Amino acid sequence: MSGLSLDDIDRWDAGAVDQVFGEALRRARQTRQAGVHIGQLTTFVDWDGDAADAAHDSARRIVLDLSAHAEACEAVAAAAESAVGKVEAVKARLAQIRAEVQFGITIDNATNDVSPPPDVASRPNARVIQLLVDDLQRMVNQLVADADAADDDLAAAIRAADGSLSPEQVTDQLDGGQVSVPFPPASGDPRDVNKWWDSMTPQQQGVAVQRFGSLLGNVDGIPAAVRSDINIGRLDSEIARQEALAAARKFAPSGLPDAQTALQVQRARGKLEDLKAIRQTLDDYPEAGLLLLDTTSNDERVLAATFLGDVDNAAHVSVTTPGMNSTVRGSIDGMTDEAAALRGQAMDLNGGQEVATIAWVGYQTPGLNLDVADDALAQAGAVDLNQFYRGLSATTNVGDQHLTALGHSYGSLTTSLALQQGGTGVDDVVLYGSPGGFLDNASDLGVGPGHAYYMVAEDDVVAIEIAGLGRFGGQLQDVPGMVPLSTAGASETVLDPVTGFTREVWHDGATGHSEYPRFGGNNELRTPGHNMAAVAGGTPAAAIGPPPEPQTIQGPRGPVYNPDYHS
Repeated sequence: MSGLSLDDIDRWDAGAVDQVFGEALRRARQTRQAGVHIGQLTTFVDWDGDAADAAHDSARRIVLDLSAHAEACEAVAAAAESAVGKVEAVKARLAQIRAEVQFGITIDNATNDVSPPPDVASRPNARVIQLLVDDLQRMVNQLVADADAADDDLAAAIRAADGSLSPEQVTDQLDGGQVSVPFPPASGDPRDVNKWWDSMTPQQQGVAVQRFGSLLGNVDGIPAAVRSDINIGRLDSEIARQEALAAARKFAPSGLPDAQTALQVQRARGKLEDLKAIRQTLDDYPEAGLLLLDTTSNDERVLAATFLGDVDNAAHVSVTTPGMNSTVRGSIDGMTDEAAALRGQAMDLNGGQEVATIAWVGYQTPGLNLDVADDALAQAGAVDLNQFYRGLSATTNVGDQHLTALGHSYGSLTTSLALQQGGTGVDDVVLYGSPGGFLDNASDLGVGPGHAYYMVAEDDVVAIEIAGLGRFGGQLQDVPGMVPLSTAGASETVLDPVTGFTREVWHDGATGHSEYPRFGGNNELRTPGHNMAAVAGGTPAAAIGPPPEPQTIQGPRGPVYNPDYHS
């Protein structure tokens, strides 16, 4: 059948089709079980003669009839299963298309036509409106074509049920034309998503990317390389879209700029800056991937995550979550620089084992305002970060992949809350410049003893004074089980691969709140950056611990014994 309308699609009931699938499958199983039981009964016929032969022949015919009935039921189930996945996919995409409608654009549900507003020619933003109309019409046309394919599967299920199609003909119908692709699992659990992906053939996966591409690029549980290809593939079109929205002009009857349009333009300009920053980062690092490109969930900003290395096949993977005032437009390029440095140092330390590093700007961080004194944004970001960790654990092809969580500033709070939700698969965590993590014990983070680290740089107001206020649970140095790492300048002994001799490498110390992952004056990572690389690369013994406490400290009347001293 062809010529479906959006009204027809609205009337579709995926739940009813799913019930048909379940009932057909149940009957097929019961019928096959009955055939097996009857076949087994004939083995107990222990007499000979015509009666025995007749019994065997009758049983064989019954088993064949039952087998044919089971095959028919299975054909109905297969057609219904194919149809329900397509119906759910089509209805979800229709809802997404309708959410895109703005500027007075209308969609005729009976004719499937997308139309601009009647006065479009007189509007200053006519070009933008026409671009959106053309884009929406293409989306509607493709949707209706996919709906026709689902309708064909529904027709096959009905004709199989009434005997008009044989099981072989139903198979031909489902295999012919478009490849059947099940709808992604509604649960959103990364493990379920990954099972769904792995259950498909390469051909089905290709069709799934074409059909659900804009959605799959940000779904945790889809392999990293697949997500990256999808997201990079749509980056330029997203830039063009935001450029068009940023150029919109609309005036109120008073002659002043329309307030709603002005807000939309402001937001589009911000998102355009984010997208251009991503493009610049990918130009700077052609080998980088794009694991997240979310342009819709946040009104004011794009959320993104870049990566270096083979995330799903690396022996070691790290995820860095930034803190206050971090945005894609202001941070993604610098964070990718730091990810490259971290990866290089980690692989130097671990003898060349593959390391992948991820810069995750996947939540709204607080600005330099009152938001930074509240944990609401951290709580919200922690949900998405926990899901992101779970996605990495679901897609890895390495049985014992080592996953490290790195969190700076407010991002350390977000990281702590994400890990406390459990199920992340994270092995090590390093929190630095932290205002606190709502922790009673390091074990709350879900990692083993000795695998939760913290760093506090000299003169870091956030990690010392703000954390000391206890707004987010107090200073990490007071949490039992947290392991301190040094931020002071230190020397490291390394083996020169060219000469075979050891040499000393100096790492500058970090001071203040922002120097932790940065290079020092000698173009080597500062001590905190070296330490993060040691942990992330699976060589924690190479990390530099804090300097030993002095044996004596200055008391009111001169030097006194230091109770914290350990020989």
